[in-house]
Amino acid sequence: MPDQYYAPHSRARTCSRFSALLLPLLVFTSVAPLCHATAASPAIAPTDPPQQPKDDTATLDAVKVTGERYDARKEDTAARTTVDRAQLTRFGDTRLADALKRQPGVVVSEGAPGGGGAISLRGLGGGYTQILLDGQPAPAGFDIGALSPTLVERVDILRTTTADLRGEAIAGTINIILAKSARTDTEELALGLGSNNGQWQPTVSWARSRRAEYGGHRLAIAAGRREFLIEEAGTETGVGPAGERNLLRSTALHVEGHRDNLALSSGVNRTLVSGASAALNVFFDASSYDKHTNIRWDTQMGEGLEHVRYSQFTGIDVVQLRTDATWTQPFEHAGTLTAKVSVGGNHERFRFRERGFDLENALNLDDVTDARLRVANIASNGKHAFPRRGAHTIELGWEASDDRRYEQRTQTLAAFGDKPRAVSDLSFDTRVRRVAAFVQDDWSVLPGWALYLGGRWERIDTMAEGSGTAHSQAAWSIFSPIVQSLWKPPSAADDRLRVGLGRTYRAPSPRQLSARPFTSTNNRPLNPDHRGNPGLRPELALGLDLTYERFWDKNALVSIGMYAKDIDHLILDETRQIHGRWVSTPVNGGRARVLGVEFEARSPLRRWWPEAPDLELRFSAGRHWSSIDGVPGPDDRIPGQPALVATAAADWTGGGPWSAGGSFGYRSGGAIQANAFEVRRSSPQRDLDLYMRRRISPRSTLRISVADALSRDDASIVTYQTDQGRLTMERNRTSHPRFRLAWEMQL
Repeated sequence: MPDQYYAPHSRARTCSRFSALLLPLLVFTSVAPLCHATAASPAIAPTDPPQQPKDDTATLDAVKVTGERYDARKEDTAARTTVDRAQLTRFGDTRLADALKRQPGVVVSEGAPGGGGAISLRGLGGGYTQILLDGQPAPAGFDIGALSPTLVERVDILRTTTADLRGEAIAGTINIILAKSARTDTEELALGLGSNNGQWQPTVSWARSRRAEYGGHRLAIAAGRREFLIEEAGTETGVGPAGERNLLRSTALHVEGHRDNLALSSGVNRTLVSGASAALNVFFDASSYDKHTNIRWDTQMGEGLEHVRYSQFTGIDVVQLRTDATWTQPFEHAGTLTAKVSVGGNHERFRFRERGFDLENALNLDDVTDARLRVANIASNGKHAFPRRGAHTIELGWEASDDRRYEQRTQTLAAFGDKPRAVSDLSFDTRVRRVAAFVQDDWSVLPGWALYLGGRWERIDTMAEGSGTAHSQAAWSIFSPIVQSLWKPPSAADDRLRVGLGRTYRAPSPRQLSARPFTSTNNRPLNPDHRGNPGLRPELALGLDLTYERFWDKNALVSIGMYAKDIDHLILDETRQIHGRWVSTPVNGGRARVLGVEFEARSPLRRWWPEAPDLELRFSAGRHWSSIDGVPGPDDRIPGQPALVATAAADWTGGGPWSAGGSFGYRSGGAIQANAFEVRRSSPQRDLDLYMRRRISPRSTLRISVADALSRDDASIVTYQTDQGRLTMERNRTSHPRFRLAWEMQL
């Protein structure tokens, strides 16, 4: 397949009407500070030049040294929110996904039983949100949402992109930074026991850090077991072309199992006499997952199913290891060079067993599938920060990676009736190579006005081959220009106006490119096979972000923003009948437009009422719209995107040993037209989480928490309609509160 190059000038035609209306705002915020500076008195006091939005640490300019901790959200040109460890562990969550769902703009969707769930920004999941672990994508098979928050130092949330990060971030980037460096000498132990629907969830974690004159080291270990039990009821109905009912089925689903996990994070850093520094970090994760599923179908009207009852067993064992080394070398008159090399991989053993039965309870399906998967990765990235030249701070950088995935999979189907025994070799190998170069400049145009200019070129090469499928190869080159502006009005020192314009993309996943079929049991339009499309192209997006913020102090702020994005070559799933079987295949389906408004407020109650309790209040909300060309409305939206997401939370500190808090989250449901034939409907989600904390002694704390305190029924409806009629599948699942008791000690 020839290379596909996306040049900047070819993207101009993709600007939608509302992007064209919002684009002048970028010009306005660039010109307004200049006009204001011309008309203002020259006596305006200079302010700090803007800080770099991409470094983990920032250096304050010598003009103003206050000794206060640097606030990236307030001072960075790019819109960045940092969630520290105290916020992540406040509710006693054992999964990172649960801790992040209360953050503004973050949406967590239900994942596989026992897993962490899919994390996204602005409701755009499925690869639109870039999830990074220490600045690099997590390897295949690793459930990052299930990561223990005790291993995390902080999480950076960026709704705009920067040139030093991959451009695969249409909705934004969530960068999870593991706790590696030692700030002080500490040793912590936490023991926890949780319960959900009668299933036990014990956890234990231990962390030790030591700080020396020229460096330090840290070691953290977390282990746990998560048992789960899920029950679901469903109804499938069919209507013919004349509106007559011709199908009625009911189903019952029972799933139970457990997931055991052990994770280790370790880091050593040293500062040399020459001023150079080195760091070595290791991350290890091992998990064992067992799931037993039983499904029963009862057909009251219409054609019966081949398998009216079937049981499944899924076992997955994963071991992952990643090591990275970082070297930072300052030069007296030539700036600073930072280089990083990462080597990692994982081994996965997959076991699947399925037995199906007919109406007479006779065995008519026996599927034995075994697979072994190996993933290997090597990556390098770095940058050279040149010394400041006047109002400019320029950096040049690179990134290169090679990801290989080897999968040996064999499926054996027993013989039944006229169906002979079948043994299929489903082995499949993929390789993804990336290389990128970038340049970025932080430009202090005027006191109180900063511009960030960046450009990133990336090339992605994918190769795939497997038994029974043709060798496929694809390559793309993408250039992403980025412009961001930060304005601090001189008349309002605590106000910030940020504007960002940049190109991002979403590349097809190896599974989407693979032509290997994944077959379904009781194949039909609402339960099709899945097959990839080697001809897929990346989605390209041009986005505009505008944010206004006012800061009173570190605990009080108000923020309102809006964004607009045009997405070309949108990837949608289409379900069609091929050779007698229903198959879902991803295709490039034209263009989409996304628009949203976001609001956030946070403040101590005592700021407005001095006699009030020591209560911190937080509220955030986001309203999102999208439309897709070629998909009939009025519900033609990006699949999975909620129209409204809101969170209200409060934390109380009584001044004594007690503290408590709660969070209420709401996510709207409604209908989404996934493609020309399929409509998906979901019920609204309401989550109430509560916690209470009691300090028993200066070195020990007891924490009680309950998550999903509102027991609710989650309903989903999928409708597939053509000229031949309509099929509808409705499912209902009841959620149960999760209780947890934890004891935390400083050793």
